[in-house]
Formats: sequence, C-alpha cells, structure tokens
Amino acid sequence: MAQDSEFIDPEFQDGLDLLVPGTKQRVKNLFRIGAELEKESDRGCALVAAAYLENEINELLGCFFVKQGARARAALFDFNGPVGTFSSKIKMSAALGLLPEEIHKSLDLIRKIRNEFAHLHEPLDFESTKIKQQVTNLLPGLDVSQKSIREGFIMKIQSIAATIHLCIAHTFSRMIPEYEQVPICADASEQEIEIAARRLMKTTAPDITYEQAVAMARSFKDIV
Repeated sequence: MAQDSEFIDPEFQDGLDLLVPGTKQRVKNLFRIGAELEKESDRGCALVAAAYLENEINELLGCFFVKQGARARAALFDFNGPVGTFSSKIKMSAALGLLPEEIHKSLDLIRKIRNEFAHLHEPLDFESTKIKQQVTNLLPGLDVSQKSIREGFIMKIQSIAATIHLCIAHTFSRMIPEYEQVPICADASEQEIEIAARRLMKTTAPDITYEQAVAMARSFKDIV
C-alpha cells in the first residue's frame, strides 16, 4: 500500500492539483496513513485511524470558522472547549453541513470502534463479533468483500479521509461583517429599505454587498 502512490501518473496528479489545490500532497498522505495502519496491531490500527480522522475534522472546522488567533483557536479545540472531543466535532460538522450524511454516520461508528478498543481490557480484534459488525456497517456501498475485515477497515478509513479532503478544499472561512462601515440612510422614506437590507446582510453576508442588499430589498418592496 505504501508504494502505490508511486504508480499514479504524475501528470494526472498534477491535473488534480490544479482542480483541487493540495490534492497531490493529500494523496500521498492517504497512502502514508494506509501504510502506517497496516503496521499497527488491531487496537493500534483503530486508535490511530480515529486520531487521524479527528485531526482531519479539526482542519475542516478550522477552514470554516472565522480566522482567529492561536489562543482563541486553542480555546475552541481544547478538550474542555465546544469542539474539544471527537463526538462534538462530528456533531458540529454535521450541524454546519460540512460533510455528507453518510460520512457523519461513519465517523460516529469509527468513534465507537475506537472506544471499544480503548476502554475494554479483554482481548479484542477486528474478527470480534461486535467490531466486525461495526466495520461492516461503515460505508456499506464500498465493496471490500474480497478483503479481510481489517483490510476493509483501512480502505474505508482512506475513503472517508479522501472525502474529508475534498470538503476541506471546497470550504472557505466565514467573515465577520463590518456593519459599522455600512452607511446609515438619512432619508426617512428609505429607512424601511435600509432595515430590510441590513437584515438581508445579516443572513447572507459576506455573500452580498450592502448595495446588492439594498437593490434586493427595493425589488421586494416593489413586488409587494
């Protein structure tokens, strides 16, 4: 698995990198994590896989959140912060619509698999009945029938990571609208339109400018 990336056409990788910046490096990372997971024990494989995906979700959320300083960011992702646990990160990314629903379900299953391996003191591996069933339920549409449960788990981890990578590439940071820079209308007859425009900006900024919001508010008023 570790050497498979070398057989991908470099020109193809370059083309992907133009379409989705950062793809080339992320492809290498996918093969690297696959190779690392293959070297681990079953317990280590589950724990490392979960930690890897949790880190990817960190990056996804960080790409979406308003840009902040290191201290403010740490307060968010610290264990006691609002997105300090794997579970809270999964829920937050779901609430923000950053990932497909199937990926959210899979991440939650991976979290449960991690917990099974981390908290049980009895012998446990990928052939254990409960773990086997949970892995089977991961990305049921991905055919890994010719693989062992462990091999299928690793392939599914890579597939989930690839989806997260694409979502990261298409996610942009929010911006705090600077409403104090929006002019205040002196004409009393225009105040109603101004209020409507500000409400539009509050729900759509930074996607539209104040001028665009005014034009929309004016058109709505004309229709009414």
